This record gives sequence, C-alpha cells and structure tokens, in this order.
Amino acid sequence: MSTLEFTDDELKDAAEAARLASEQADKEAEKQNSPRIKAMFDGSARRFRELANKFERARRYAVR
Repeated sequence: MSTLEFTDDELKDAAEAARLASEQADKEAEKQNSPRIKAMFDGSARRFRELANKFERARRYAVR
C-alpha cells in the first residue's frame, strides 16, 4: 500500500470539510421522522467527526 502525502493546508482543508459534512449530517438527522433514516444520518455525522479528528491529529504529528 502506498503512502499518501498531504501538505498542512491540505490536511487543514480536509478536516474543515469533514467538520462541515458532519454538521450538515447532524442537521439532516434532526429533520428526520424515521428512526432508521435518522440513525443513518447520525452514523454519517459520527464518521465525518472521526475523520476530521484523524486529519487534525495528522496535522499535529506531521513532520514540518
């Protein structure tokens, strides 16, 4: 498996995009009447938050 390399700005942008996607999924979840559909959006929001955290950790530990 090859290693991906990102600049600090790319990691920052990716984290921000994941945070925005998480917020949007949270908003969509609030609109849902169906527990099943709400759970789907809640799961997406959680995964985007986790992804944002990974990008932010990568920024902190990246060799500069």
